[in-house]
Amino acid sequence: MRKLLVGDIGGTNARLALFDNGTLSAIRVYRVAEHAGVSSLIRLYLGQEAIEVGALGGAALGVAGPVQEGRCTITNTGWVADCQDIKVNCKFPEVVLLNDFEALAYALPFLTSSDLVRILPGTLKDRAPMLVVGPGTGFGAACLLPADNRKWMAIPSEAGHSTVPACNEDEDLILARLRSRFSHVSIEHVCSGQGLENLFSVLQSIHGMPAQTRSTAEIIESALSKTCDVSSLALETFFRILGTAVGNLALTYRAQGGVFLGGGIVPRVGNELAQSQFAERFLNKGRFRPFLEAIPVAIITARYATLSGLGHYSFAR
Repeated sequence: MRKLLVGDIGGTNARLALFDNGTLSAIRVYRVAEHAGVSSLIRLYLGQEAIEVGALGGAALGVAGPVQEGRCTITNTGWVADCQDIKVNCKFPEVVLLNDFEALAYALPFLTSSDLVRILPGTLKDRAPMLVVGPGTGFGAACLLPADNRKWMAIPSEAGHSTVPACNEDEDLILARLRSRFSHVSIEHVCSGQGLENLFSVLQSIHGMPAQTRSTAEIIESALSKTCDVSSLALETFFRILGTAVGNLALTYRAQGGVFLGGGIVPRVGNELAQSQFAERFLNKGRFRPFLEAIPVAIITARYATLSGLGHYSFAR
C-alpha cells in the first residue's frame, strides 16, 4: 500500500500526518474552531505539504463520534465527516472513517514501554481484550479483541453517554445538582473537559462560594498549583468518578490485556491521578477486586497514538 494520509479529528484539535511503513511524518495540528470542515482542512494540509493529487494511497480518519455508513457528525463541533465527500473533494482513491477511540485501540499492540506510564502493575495476559478509555473534549472508550491470524478487531462504543455512577453521599449531592441542569447526567457530563467545568461550578454552589467561570485548563492549572481549593476538589472528584467508570468498563470487557488511559486530560495530570483515589475506585468492585488487581493500568503518553493506530489498521486490511 502507498503512503496514507491519517487524521485524528477531535472536538478541539485536528491532527493530520502521513503514514508509511509504520512511521508517521509531516505531522500538523490545527484548531478545529479556526476551520470550516474536514475536506477543506485536508486540502489545506495537502497544499501546505506540497502533496500532489493522486500521490497518496488514500486517507484514514479517526473522528470523535459514532460512524454510521461512512458518515459521522463530529461530537461538539457540528462538523460532518463523510467518506464519499472527502474522497471526491480531496481526490483520494479510498477513504476510511473510524471512531477516534476505535482508531486509538488499533495502536495498543504497537505501544512500547516508552509510550506508557504504569499506574497499576497487574499481569498482562497475552491475546486478551484490551480497553482504551479517555476523557478529553468528550469521553471515549473502545475495546480491542483478538481476531484470527494474529490480527485484532476494535469495538467502538458510546460509553461516555451512559449514566454516571455515584458511590457516596457527596457524589449523590453533586449528581442531584447536575440533574437540575441536564435531563440525563452522563459520564461525559463529569469525566471530560466540560465535565470538569461542571464539577467546578457545582462544587462552588454546594460550598456557598461566589460563582466564577473557569476553563478546563484554568481549573487544572489552579489545582496543580494548589491555589484554589474548589479546583483541587473538582479534580479529585473527577479522578474518583473516572476510576469507578473505568473499573466498570474493565469488568464489562474482561480487559485482561490491560487498561490504557488516553484523551487530552489524563496525560497532563498523570502524577496527580496516580496519587489520587482513582486506583482504589477502579479496584473497589467487591468480590471482583482480585480480578481487577490482576489487570495492568497505564497512561498513554505517545502524543500521536491515534494516528499510528489508523495507519496500522489501514495497512493490515
